[in-house]
Amino acid sequence: MSSLPYDFEVDRVVGLLERHGYKRVLLQLPEGLKKYAAYIARELKERAGVRVYIYGGQTWGPCDVPYDEARRLEADLIVHYGHLEHHGCRLAEHSLPSSPLGGERWPHVVFIPARSVASPSQEHVDRLAHTLALKGARRPILIATAQHLHLLEWIRELLERRGLEPLVETGAGGVRGLVVGCDYSALLENPSRYDSVVVVSSGVFHALGASLVTEKPVFQLDPYSGETRELCRERELWLKRRYATILRALGARSWAIWIGGMRGQYRPRLVEYVIRLVEKRGGEWYLFYSRYVTTAELKNSDSPEIDAHVITSCPRIALDDFTLQEYEKPVLSPGEAIMVLTESLEPYRPIW
Repeated sequence: MSSLPYDFEVDRVVGLLERHGYKRVLLQLPEGLKKYAAYIARELKERAGVRVYIYGGQTWGPCDVPYDEARRLEADLIVHYGHLEHHGCRLAEHSLPSSPLGGERWPHVVFIPARSVASPSQEHVDRLAHTLALKGARRPILIATAQHLHLLEWIRELLERRGLEPLVETGAGGVRGLVVGCDYSALLENPSRYDSVVVVSSGVFHALGASLVTEKPVFQLDPYSGETRELCRERELWLKRRYATILRALGARSWAIWIGGMRGQYRPRLVEYVIRLVEKRGGEWYLFYSRYVTTAELKNSDSPEIDAHVITSCPRIALDDFTLQEYEKPVLSPGEAIMVLTESLEPYRPIW
């Protein structure tokens, strides 16, 4: 397969296999990259003589490493594409010498961002600078997904030449400039330092999340089309609908608290905190457990005894799955539930 649009770092993986003597590998790729899995598998089989398994399940992020599946397949190594290691998911990501439950070994994990070869042109960045200047935005903070993180310094330099003062700060997982769907830490630390946000990504997912965690204007620069868009309409629509859900939950007495089963989404301290808040208000709670909470699971588990649901695993489930198609009962992210249970409705805080 020639002219690949992403760098899968096959040479690096082959080197790891040969250096450590790994014999079985499990490849994990997100939806947009899965079509390249067979190519990667063939390269590894031919060049390293290993058995390769391709994980066909959903891949949500660095929180979702298929350790159990790899151990079942007796894989020595998991190659996780599309994300970088994230300290918030370390129970799921770190290679452990032995299982905490016994003597079995955990498979090792390597994270490969799959850098995209797509890049906006200098003209596209100049248009971005012009748009920012028209909006009075002089100090934008730049963030990007793992595939486009390498573009940030180049974009920063071009914006500086245009007289702006762009920033690239420590982001998700402690990685400079990185954003993932549940971690916008770059925007939450010292927000007075920037007056706008530029998200370098495709699609609206990451830019929408940024628009919900800050009141400052958010712009998306698409590295494939080179187009710049502002997320003001999307922010207005989502906030209107999310606040409608929050207001419906204010009178809730009985809560379904959903616990995520993925190692990187299992948050027992958060669960206990929500329980204490519910009890402080004199409410009741029911604990539900699922590896990944889907709309079907939630609806099938609902009952007249439940007034509202809070999903403590991934905050984006409530935002992305229960906003445009609103459920009859409030389904909240952790931050939204805490807003309700503490009766602190400002500022809007979806991520917790």
